[in-house]
Amino acid sequence: KSIKSSGVRAVLDHDGFNKRIRVVRYDGAIEKALPDIVAAAKEENAEKIIVYAKQHDEPMLAKQLFAPEGYLKGYYLGHSACVMVRYLSESRRQTDSYTEEQEIIEAIYRTAPRLRNDSTPVFTMRKAETNDMYQLSMLYKKVFRTYPTPVFDPAYIEKTMNANTVYYIMLDHDRLISAASAEINPELGHAEITDCAVLPEYR
Repeated sequence: KSIKSSGVRAVLDHDGFNKRIRVVRYDGAIEKALPDIVAAAKEENAEKIIVYAKQHDEPMLAKQLFAPEGYLKGYYLGHSACVMVRYLSESRRQTDSYTEEQEIIEAIYRTAPRLRNDSTPVFTMRKAETNDMYQLSMLYKKVFRTYPTPVFDPAYIEKTMNANTVYYIMLDHDRLISAASAEINPELGHAEITDCAVLPEYR
């Protein structure tokens, strides 16, 4: 969906399942399109707005209640984009595991890096095929307690494979131990990583 207003054009990507709208590209003064973007989000019952912002627009978006979530290097013709978000639902913004998340991050920084030795197993990585969908669903069941899409269902994984989602898997011999996927938007020419799962004993 495109929004044109007062010399600005914004391209919106609606993700109904995850209740969010992404502004994946824009030209002009983005602040002039914000009222229309917010209206479009509310019309679609979206709970979160994501803007792939140009760096000079970060201060203005911060004043409009957007917060930075990360950076995409080289997104705009070699220049970085700041991923900025605004929540339209208070419940969407909250997390019940903030302290636990902070403890995990702190533990990672405290852990000394381990050098690889000759006894480290050699794994195989490849692009997943449809006949991997059963092992993929089992992996997701072991790694995630809940998930916003039905990745525990092999039929759903097969469906996304045949659409625009690419899965890569890591194998220890024939055992699937890790996977990562990315949703590709061929029209806009970009991809977004949707998940990364590793069995606990292989982390």
